Amino acid sequence: MPKQSKRSKPKRQSAPQRLDKVLWLLRYGPVLLAVILLLAATSLNLRWWPLEFVVSYMPQLLILSWVLLMIYAVMLTWYMFIHGAKQFYKGVGKARLGLLLLAGMIGVYSLAHSINVVSALDIEDTLSHQSGRLTVGTFNKLYRSENFARDASLITAAKVDVFSLQEVERREIDYLKTSLNHPYSYITECRCSADNTEVGLISRYPIINARTIYEHPNSVIARALISSEEYGDFVVYIVHMHVPYDRGSYELRDDAYNLLSRSINQESLPTFAVGDFNTTVYSPDMQDFTANSPGIQNVVARAWPKCTWFGTVLHEFACARIDYVFAPQDASVKSLEIGRQDYSDHRSVIVEVEI
Repeated sequence: MPKQSKRSKPKRQSAPQRLDKVLWLLRYGPVLLAVILLLAATSLNLRWWPLEFVVSYMPQLLILSWVLLMIYAVMLTWYMFIHGAKQFYKGVGKARLGLLLLAGMIGVYSLAHSINVVSALDIEDTLSHQSGRLTVGTFNKLYRSENFARDASLITAAKVDVFSLQEVERREIDYLKTSLNHPYSYITECRCSADNTEVGLISRYPIINARTIYEHPNSVIARALISSEEYGDFVVYIVHMHVPYDRGSYELRDDAYNLLSRSINQESLPTFAVGDFNTTVYSPDMQDFTANSPGIQNVVARAWPKCTWFGTVLHEFACARIDYVFAPQDASVKSLEIGRQDYSDHRSVIVEVEI
């Protein structure tokens, strides 16, 4: 009987074969980097809803791009050391080297421009609770969370004067109102926050008038006039914007931002805008809103903002800052605190100002 042939072991790749694969990466790596960084750069200025997701992760995207660029540089140096510069230029080509240079230039532009978008304020990182300072905050407590009462101490410990919440029910507003020992509160009745919930406001000072100015499924804007002997009258807008899942919701959010900006510009009193804006400071929507609302300032503690939303599987990496406190432009911002992330997919944002 003929001998059965033994299964042959897979051959190990020779050094030249491995170098060919490296050469392939060196050839097409710049193309990939250029595409990534070009998307990042254009999304800072281009209003198109699919790019909203690109620009939302601008810090992570730039970090990833520069890591890839450094890996590419190491591979390039190693290949040139093995084969020499002449063989490298012959294998990779001048055009692809030009793309590598372009990718680097776009990366520098994106990084510089994104930092300019979020110029940092020189303020303290933690609350000081000094007299004469108004403490304003916001928190999206997550519609499906059942642990709000347990963790209300996160908010009560901050001794907030005026606090807005999104995705809440009336019983939760009432509970926090009692916990803070604040006599005044307001909650919408439109079922316009996520999953038919509401947005609300709790205040140490009398809420003279409160009403919704924009209502749509999963998006709402409310206006509250607050009066105090210490600070006088001031206005607070409670915001929960559309999530731009598609073109329609992106356009609706544009309309909501324009309405909010027009309303703020008509105010003669110091004005705050607080809540879940569902976009980052890098998006054209947020840049336009800030530019078109000269009476308020976005309180940003640092050039690379800490995340306030962690609603993805990647959690710490694919997170974003989408919750804000806008304070009056002439207010002196003294401190900002971003709470810990626990039972909600958001963190609270609390600011101390002098108005």
